[in-house]
Amino acid sequence: MKRSVTKKPKLTKWFGGSVKPVRDGVYQRHYDLDKSEPKILYCKFENGVWWINRKTLEGALNVSMESPFQDSIPWRGLAQNTEV
Repeated sequence: MKRSVTKKPKLTKWFGGSVKPVRDGVYQRHYDLDKSEPKILYCKFENGVWWINRKTLEGALNVSMESPFQDSIPWRGLAQNTEV
């Protein structure tokens, strides 16, 4: 039986919240406000603004509320373009 293997995308290093992404898109942000249970969530960055986080990539694409954490949460993105 052939197994399906899902490739994990290559990600960049973590950047501090004061550093803004160069491109608009969805990024992972590391919310460690509760040190006992840090969370990595998806956030949309568009036109210089972070939009509210979601647990899924698809959810992050459809948000319409700005994040209250503009400059304080680390982020990372894809290190290379995904294959289509």
